[in-house]
Amino acid sequence: MRRYLPCLLALGLWMVSCVRDVEIELDDLPDRIVLNASVSPGKEVRAHLSKTWFVLDSVPDFDLPGARVSVYVDDRFQGVMCADDQPGDSIHPKGQYVLPGCFVRQGDRLRLEAEADGYEPVSAETRIPGRARIDGVDTLSYRSSAYYTEHLRLSVKMNYEIDAYYRLIVEQVMEYRKGDSTRTVTSFTSLGGYQWYYSGFSVDYEDPVFQSFGGSPITNQMDGRYCMGVFSGKDMVNTKAVKVSVFPVEYSYESDSLSRVVHYDVRLLSISEDYYRYMKIMRGYSITIGDANFGALIEPADAYSNVDNGFGIVAGYQEDKRRVTMPRDTVPPTWNPWDSPGWGFSPSL
Repeated sequence: MRRYLPCLLALGLWMVSCVRDVEIELDDLPDRIVLNASVSPGKEVRAHLSKTWFVLDSVPDFDLPGARVSVYVDDRFQGVMCADDQPGDSIHPKGQYVLPGCFVRQGDRLRLEAEADGYEPVSAETRIPGRARIDGVDTLSYRSSAYYTEHLRLSVKMNYEIDAYYRLIVEQVMEYRKGDSTRTVTSFTSLGGYQWYYSGFSVDYEDPVFQSFGGSPITNQMDGRYCMGVFSGKDMVNTKAVKVSVFPVEYSYESDSLSRVVHYDVRLLSISEDYYRYMKIMRGYSITIGDANFGALIEPADAYSNVDNGFGIVAGYQEDKRRVTMPRDTVPPTWNPWDSPGWGFSPSL
């Protein structure tokens, strides 16, 4: 062994000598306008405007004051949007715009044009899709072989079109009551000023219609969890129902001092093709399990944008919803917003 040591040391030194710093000159790129909008019938046309910023900036600067956003429906000018930032709003980022009294209908072709001093103008166009229709939701409770965890399977019956695109979302909603006080927390953002951080709620998109993305073998195995719930009518083969499972499963509860009603809100969105293409790209950017991040295994792809001369996405959708309310259980909740302030929720500012 001793006579091989010099050779090993020489090999190691040779490998170290191959490491050297390389400076890469990157040309400065002009800032671009970022335009985002998600528009649905029955809601006023709204948009969010910002600007690009360099990823290595220590303090991100994406505010874009003084912008002008024009709205066109089927090539007819509708008006110029008004700035709609609310003082003290900690939920929505600065740059909100709305055109009061402007609504779209199914089939409308919506175009937004934005400009600001010092920036190239941008534009984006989308078409408002047809209605989303849920015909019913069947439920089944089962326990998984792993950890014997209880799951709730939701079989969502739907009326779909072959050439349409969809997204399925499940939200857990828990309504607490204690005396005359009520609080609502959800797996998204609550309806009553609280946010549920510690539920661990997860949706498993197990139906084959959600697993048509391609990619690496590892990400294919995880498509059921990370596909963002999007699929197309063409993926529906000899069925009018799609299946998802949620866990952990929570039940309603009632006593003299505390009550909790648990709902699972099933939302089916019909989405424009722009929305669908954007979500198919975004579903793979961050896949993290524990300390392992599998995002690096995703094949490289450009972020999708339908904003000409800029970035962002302007999309249309329609939504249908069904609510599943859980039966009462005799086991009291392990958490409630009064006994654990600051742990499971944060008050809105």
